[in-house]
Amino acid sequence: YILDTGIRPTHDEFDNNRATFGVNFVGDGIDDDDCHGHGTLVAAIVIGKNYGVANQADTVAVKVMSCDGIGPWHIVIQGVEWVMNNAIHPAVVNMSLSGYTN
Repeated sequence: YILDTGIRPTHDEFDNNRATFGVNFVGDGIDDDDCHGHGTLVAAIVIGKNYGVANQADTVAVKVMSCDGIGPWHIVIQGVEWVMNNAIHPAVVNMSLSGYTN
């Protein structure tokens, strides 16, 4: 599970439907794509067929960051809770996020 800006599942690194859409907490209507690119980059590092550290694994996009790459903490927490309640085990979560206090 990748909590980020989404994942572009059609990227060449994700053959055989290994990157799929899970849920969008941002509410931007762009469910099964990544309009920023960071989530796709992270997913490629994790499951990319050529250089991914787990290149035989599958991943699910949990969109918690908007197209400008930001999102409030309460949305990130909703994403974490969704994974806790819906993950197919065994499972790993990646959150390559940074933030600020508000």
